[in-house]
Amino acid sequence: MPALDWLLQQASLTPAEIDLLVCCDGPGSFTGLRIGIAAAKGLSAATDAPLVTVSTLDALAWPYRMWPGIVAAAIDARKSRYYAAIYRAGQKLTADLDVSAATLGQLLRDHADAAEPLLLAGPAAAQLHTELGDLPRLVHDPDCSAAAAGGLLALGKQKAAHGEYAAESHGPHYVRVSDAEIGVTTPRRRR
Repeated sequence: MPALDWLLQQASLTPAEIDLLVCCDGPGSFTGLRIGIAAAKGLSAATDAPLVTVSTLDALAWPYRMWPGIVAAAIDARKSRYYAAIYRAGQKLTADLDVSAATLGQLLRDHADAAEPLLLAGPAAAQLHTELGDLPRLVHDPDCSAAAAGGLLALGKQKAAHGEYAAESHGPHYVRVSDAEIGVTTPRRRR
């Protein structure tokens, strides 16, 4: 909330002047998503500004919608896994996935034409580029954070224009269950 307050001050706005709230709903850090959505919902309730949520991976891929090949947006999901989705010309070709680097590499091979360039985008792009170095025509964007913010805003405005607002019950979009949920649903052995 202090960061939001600072941002409003920089823009010379009050919370009452907010017309639309846009936030990522995942995939991503379990705690980060819960905190972000809770903050956005709280501000929405306090200001009556509508809330729109956007897939984190869609926001990461948006700046590359004019790329002449395949784009894979990816986030490190820990445990040697990645949250990823594959796009061509701004169109999503896969669901949001929880995959290994090897599986993502195979999906890129399956979706790409023979001479099509491949671009890795997102916070895990450099790491994946190293792991998938055997893929021909593979490049990565090492710093796309600022561009992703523009994607978040653009996609949020598109959804708002179509009346696709988040329901009051809307929560984070998790691609896999959390360790806490695994502990609740699957008893762990005690040592």
